[in-house]
Amino acid sequence: MQNLYGVESIHDAFVKIIATVKFINTVCFSVLNAIVFLIRFFIIYVRGGALVMKVMIIVDVTFMSHDMG
Repeated sequence: MQNLYGVESIHDAFVKIIATVKFINTVCFSVLNAIVFLIRFFIIYVRGGALVMKVMIIVDVTFMSHDMG
């Protein structure tokens, strides 16, 4: 490896750049997925608001009663 140091360092640089680009793409994709999920959840929440509210109220009441003891 060390006798081809110049070639190896250029190769390493390319590998690092590609790895960085892949990492950035993965992060951006994850963020986009999260945004899409939130938008979908919001649309479902608006369309089925009554059902969601009932569930949330039930959850709130059960957690409140548990907190109160």
